[in-house]
Amino acid sequence: MLVEAISPAPHLTSANLAGANLKDANLANAVLALANLERAKGQGAVLNDADLSEANLSEADFSQAAFNRAKAAAVEAPLANLAGMAARGSTWSGSNLQGANLDGATLSEAGLSQANLTGATLTNSQLYRANLIGAQLGGVDFTGANLQEALIRDANLANANLTNADLRGANLVRTDLSVARLCQTRLASGEISDRDC
Repeated sequence: MLVEAISPAPHLTSANLAGANLKDANLANAVLALANLERAKGQGAVLNDADLSEANLSEADFSQAAFNRAKAAAVEAPLANLAGMAARGSTWSGSNLQGANLDGATLSEAGLSQANLTGATLTNSQLYRANLIGAQLGGVDFTGANLQEALIRDANLANANLTNADLRGANLVRTDLSVARLCQTRLASGEISDRDC
């Protein structure tokens, strides 16, 4: 299925777009709540301000896509390729992003509270002021990530890799960094930790 451009904002609630070619599609402001986008190919698609609540993005490829201010709460996106996505101010609360590729993603001021990111990669990602309260971050690769002023309270960081990550000003209340890898990690206080180098 090829969808080159969809405009104006379509209402595709519960639509079955599994495997669809959405490359470079304009889906800004679209309503895709409960939609099935499993294995969809949406590289470079524009989904700014879209509603993807409870959508299925399992194994989908939305690399380099724009999700700025998108509502993506309770999304199922295990093993999705979201590398390089721009998702400033978006909401992914309660979403399943296990094993997802978010390398180089911009998630500044994004809501990821209660999200499951177990085993995801977020190398060189921008998470400035992101809300990760209660998130499952076990085994996440945050190498080179910017987590300045992020809310990481009550989060699980077991076996997370924080090599070269920047946590300056982050709120880490009830989050145990002793179970995460710290090497050239700039801590919330501004100090650099080489504990695991």
